[in-house]
Amino acid sequence: MQIKSTSLISELASHPGSVKVFLLLPSSTSSPSAMLLAETTCQSLGIVKELLGPVLGDDTLHIIRLDDYLMHGDRVVSALAESGKRVYPKEEATSMLMFFVKVFDLAEPLTDEDVEEGQEALIGTLRPQSRFDARFKHALGTDVVLVPEGAEDGEVAKSKFPGIFTEGENVPILLIDAKADLAFKPPHWCCRAMKFLEVTRENYDGLVVTVVVHESLDAMKKEHFLLPALAHMIENSIVTIFCTEAEVPQCKTFFAGAKFDEEDVVMLLAMQGIPFPRMHQFTFGTAMGEEIEDSSLLGAAVTVGTSNEGSGLDAMKFYANREGAGKNGSLFVLQDSDFKPMVERLIVGRTDGISTTLIKPGGIVYEQYMSGVDIPVPEPPEDWKDEEEEE
Repeated sequence: MQIKSTSLISELASHPGSVKVFLLLPSSTSSPSAMLLAETTCQSLGIVKELLGPVLGDDTLHIIRLDDYLMHGDRVVSALAESGKRVYPKEEATSMLMFFVKVFDLAEPLTDEDVEEGQEALIGTLRPQSRFDARFKHALGTDVVLVPEGAEDGEVAKSKFPGIFTEGENVPILLIDAKADLAFKPPHWCCRAMKFLEVTRENYDGLVVTVVVHESLDAMKKEHFLLPALAHMIENSIVTIFCTEAEVPQCKTFFAGAKFDEEDVVMLLAMQGIPFPRMHQFTFGTAMGEEIEDSSLLGAAVTVGTSNEGSGLDAMKFYANREGAGKNGSLFVLQDSDFKPMVERLIVGRTDGISTTLIKPGGIVYEQYMSGVDIPVPEPPEDWKDEEEEE
């Protein structure tokens, strides 16, 4: 049945008994490629229920394990529809529901925010939670563009690269030289790179990726003009990557390395970071040549490659696996049947064997860089006096 009505709900409701809904779900045994965006998917199930509520029933909802659909495609849907059964594969039914089944292993005591007026006696009572509850209740091709001369003038920027301001499949990647492109002087209120980024976003109806390049992390931290540029990149860039000059080639292997041309790598990467929507800063798995400290990686690693092992990083490098985290400690990362955080996400790559990973290293990018930039504080003038002292 092809639906052309502007109101999906009313159209579906007008065909009682003839609608079948097929829901693709990851499971606690899913591979890293099927776990990509699993957290976002689970959060969206409420929308599915609201949208399809009028037609959902015991005989309309069918569940298919995502791994099997990715392997066999629509043949699985057709076979399930013709068989009269509702779950495929049957032996994975428990693992598909495992993210949503409430268990006392993850129980937490009720607080005053959890109970209604008159039920205060329930405060402190243990309440079972599902793996999903415990994680989230609280909480295509590319065009590489260099910053042109005169980019502080919007018209100059637009005329330099007219191609990126038109509708297209490619996602512009703005390659920023931290040493040359970020400095500015009065009367300009921001650097030419950030002005160019703003003009790009105003004229290009799509996503923009910024890649900030320097020779090393230590050199990056000494670029004082990087701090005011951060606010512009947070607002106008869907993804920001910090890397060294030696790591730049990894941009190509990550963003243009997916096996299927239709794979929207940039959107997948951005949505994987949804729990921290304004913290969309990444480094490559090589972490700008720095050692990755234990418990410093936020969320999951995202790899474009062919190995089901994903990034190959030690699981203890991830915050979800920090010492003493316990079963309730892996916020924003779903767990397997043994309550171990599933910290690898894979976008299936080409068969050349090259794998490239992006990570969110809290220790490197946030602690050492954002809060660790050594900005000299100017000495006050000789005639300066403290107003409180004067009083």
